[in-house]
Amino acid sequence: MKRRNKQKLSIFSNVLHLLYGTAASAILQAIALFLLASYLQAHDFGVFSVALAMAMIMGYFTDAGLGDLVLREGSKKSSRHSNADRLLRKNKVAVPCAHL
Repeated sequence: MKRRNKQKLSIFSNVLHLLYGTAASAILQAIALFLLASYLQAHDFGVFSVALAMAMIMGYFTDAGLGDLVLREGSKKSSRHSNADRLLRKNKVAVPCAHL
């Protein structure tokens, strides 16, 4: 019974850390964006916005599901990191994408 309570507390703690980490990241990005907008002229900020949007779209295609694959293989009970590493080495397409 104690193990189950400890596991629930651990899950709650992890969710809480993820929540405030994500919130802090979003706040810092918003502050950086406001500072950049006040520093750049309208045309330059538009060019920056288009370049950022293109980079985000290309980043989506570059990932190609690699994060989900590593998470799924690494979270299996019978394996540790070795199976995920072996899977990345076998998959010739995913390895270059992981380094971008």
